[in-house]
Amino acid sequence: MVRKLANKSRYLFQRKKIQLLSKAGLGDALMHNREGKRILIYHGIDQKGRKDLNSRFISKALLEKQLAYFAENFNCLSVAEYFEKGIIKNGKLSIALTFDDGYLNNYTHVLPLLEKYNIPASFYVTGLHDTTEGILWADLVDISNLFLKGELTILGSTFKKNIKGEFQNLETKLSLKQSCKLGGNAFRKELIQVLKLKIPTPYFNQLSEYWTIMDNETIRMLSESKLVTIGSHGYYHNNLGEISFEEAKKELVASKEYLENLIQKEVNELAYPDGSYTRAVVDYAKSMGFTKQLAVDYLFVDDERDSCIEKRFGINPYITFEDQLISILKGSYY
Repeated sequence: MVRKLANKSRYLFQRKKIQLLSKAGLGDALMHNREGKRILIYHGIDQKGRKDLNSRFISKALLEKQLAYFAENFNCLSVAEYFEKGIIKNGKLSIALTFDDGYLNNYTHVLPLLEKYNIPASFYVTGLHDTTEGILWADLVDISNLFLKGELTILGSTFKKNIKGEFQNLETKLSLKQSCKLGGNAFRKELIQVLKLKIPTPYFNQLSEYWTIMDNETIRMLSESKLVTIGSHGYYHNNLGEISFEEAKKELVASKEYLENLIQKEVNELAYPDGSYTRAVVDYAKSMGFTKQLAVDYLFVDDERDSCIEKRFGINPYITFEDQLISILKGSYY
């Protein structure tokens, strides 16, 4: 708890410092180019940059502003080039772009901008369109937090909204999202069944931009772009470090088979859902041919010495354009 508060204090102090320096006309000094490397994480892209539903989307306009800057000032690499080349010694930051979860808006909004600025990117998709679920469980939880009231019962556990407006287990005090991350397939299936019945259809339609995933044909069309690489994001978007090793292996096998059959190309990139994995999962994925694996933060000491896994830097929808660029250049929000 103390560590989390300290991190939050450092984060708030850094944001305030950058704001003050920018107001004083010193922001440009913080944005000078420097060598280094980052893999950036994006998720969904919408028209407005809506933030009340989740913290993973940014607007199409903001994405374009970032891409225009990247194209002019950074070395924009594919993930494969990033693994092979690393830092390019030309005084510029080397970056690779990644988009997680396989939203339809990645095809409609992101691909045209990548082609406009000639920037490569990897898209990590699940196998959910190949199942009866057809929606990320995390998106269902976000919609339920926004619209549903009262109590929810999932596998005998009762959830009620807390002061932050999130459904929370009355006994364990874990949020609905945390419970699903730890609950594995049984919990996820029950959660999806319950929430689909409780959330009215008009709400789903109203928010389609925020949960609709690419269908098979769209994934195939996306994969045809010379700028695009398709990679795995698990099959059901389970946290692979929280479920059993046997379940994790099945997820990886199902995902690889699904994607390779679909796009008729080798799939050797894997982005771990929620950044969750174990070293056993890393080694098994490597044996399957996932030679380029992406975490969020490194979780184990061996990760830094393992050339097949790289950490990534998440985009923050709550800060200014200049603040985001400064944080990318620094490689830290603190």
